[in-house]
Amino acid sequence: MHNLYLLESDHENVGGLLIKYGDGYAQTLTWRDKPGSAPHEVGKDLAAQALAHLLQGGRGSLASDVNWTSMAAACGEQFRVWRSRQGGRGPGEGLLG
Repeated sequence: MHNLYLLESDHENVGGLLIKYGDGYAQTLTWRDKPGSAPHEVGKDLAAQALAHLLQGGRGSLASDVNWTSMAAACGEQFRVWRSRQGGRGPGEGLLG
């Protein structure tokens, strides 16, 4: 089980997530808003970053416990919520950096 928490920034176009995994390990992912991507695409990119960080950090067993389709959807939803708080930009306006 993992939990995602939306992180705020002092910069309007920067956001992020804190992911806490069931074993207590946590990681952060950030993005810089850029025009051109839908939340589901950003979600897939964020999930891929999370997986890469786990594997590079020697946490392959933790990575194998994650449903990555669910993680991508959750990351995309958190990005959508973040973007709506940044002034309600329309669909397709935002991308991780």
